[in-house]
Amino acid sequence: MIMKKKLQQILMIVLMMMGASCEMMIEVDVPEQDPKLVVFCFLTPEDEKIKVIVRTSSPIFSDEQLNSFESKTDATVTLTGPSQSVNIPYVADNLAYELDAATFPIVPGESYQIMVSAPGYKPVMATTTIPSQVPTFTVNTVTESEQLNPNGYTELVHKFDLRWQDAPSQENYYEVSVQRYESELQYFQVTDDYHDGEILTLNPTVLNSPDGGTQEPFRVYLLQTTEAYYRYKKSLENLTFGDPFSEPSLLYNNIENGLGCFTSYTGTSVLIVP
Repeated sequence: MIMKKKLQQILMIVLMMMGASCEMMIEVDVPEQDPKLVVFCFLTPEDEKIKVIVRTSSPIFSDEQLNSFESKTDATVTLTGPSQSVNIPYVADNLAYELDAATFPIVPGESYQIMVSAPGYKPVMATTTIPSQVPTFTVNTVTESEQLNPNGYTELVHKFDLRWQDAPSQENYYEVSVQRYESELQYFQVTDDYHDGEILTLNPTVLNSPDGGTQEPFRVYLLQTTEAYYRYKKSLENLTFGDPFSEPSLLYNNIENGLGCFTSYTGTSVLIVP
């Protein structure tokens, strides 16, 4: 009886609090946030161009109208390597800051720093170390078969057997990208967790429509990436748009005083004919 009475009292208190909360107006001071510089740059020894995208963020509670998709054209972008430092010019046709890689070689195992400043914004910076390993496939084969999809159309089933040697005694991050007709069909991120120094194996299945017997080969890339690259791509996979029931997810950021990602990778690719 006493327990029942206590439960009734607790229930009454909860209901009173809920009722009061329906009528109570609470004012909260939301601190103003200044817009920040947003920087994206992925360095690799394989590219002919070094490309840096610079934009600006739009604070949620700001009255200032900013277009975060527009390039920031008046920034100073400085890239520093082991033996030189260079300012990267803005190329209007490509909406990015670009530099010929031949004039500023990206070397595996070396560290690089990017600094970006613009009028009215805090300067931002980030660093990355290019992975020292250039991974290659030890096995890269594909088998092809046909199946009917639920709509009654024939589609090709391509099953890959991809293997490579993991570099021992360190944490390694990889990305495998399967491309055809100059488009990425699928990509896969792999780590060497619990398989340090072993042969790593990936057996993806890729579905395609019949290509009329042209036998267009697959271009399959094997990248060794930084942890920052791996975490950034993982955060992209967790993003949701337009779903009011999904929890908000944050995009990975390693730009000091700003937003974005400055990272690097090395890699090779092979052509695989079905």
